Amino acid sequence: MAERYIRDLDLAYALSDVSCKRDPADETSVALNSMATELVLAGRVASAAELLEMAVRKDPHNPSLLNSLGFCLVPQDPKRALVDLERAYELGFTATMNLCNRLYALLRLGKYASVLELADRAVAEWGELDQGRLILWDFMASSPVVKRSACPRCYVRDIALYVANNYGDDASRRRWRDFAKGHKA
Repeated sequence: MAERYIRDLDLAYALSDVSCKRDPADETSVALNSMATELVLAGRVASAAELLEMAVRKDPHNPSLLNSLGFCLVPQDPKRALVDLERAYELGFTATMNLCNRLYALLRLGKYASVLELADRAVAEWGELDQGRLILWDFMASSPVVKRSACPRCYVRDIALYVANNYGDDASRRRWRDFAKGHKA
């Protein structure tokens, strides 16, 4: 094997990347998600979606980017958003924000039974759901509005209770009312 010259600095960076498991693709994903979040919070959801669509074209198997893109698309194109959100989930993005985003997309599509089914599955994993505050869509608002600091467990509970009360049968209404009483914020 022939030897080749490697600059000391290049070798140091390479060793540093390996030792700290640095992933430049992941760092790019984090940076793009951060920029998209800032755009969303500034009310520029379409711009955030455009940024994320470009990123997903370059990295179509990145579950974090797919989840963020799905989040941005839910208000205008919930059907496409749901495809991206489900793909993100299949690729391993199992964070509670993905669950909340899928619930909101299903609600926007009028798939009320699917909302309750997905929420029922979440109840089985209740202890595993994130408790930190998230940026989520306000499902109660008449037009899409971002909630800057939403409780994800509360969101799952409340969207299921809303759907059960407005579109469910007596059994689902009772079930979700009882669940809500036992699982306050």
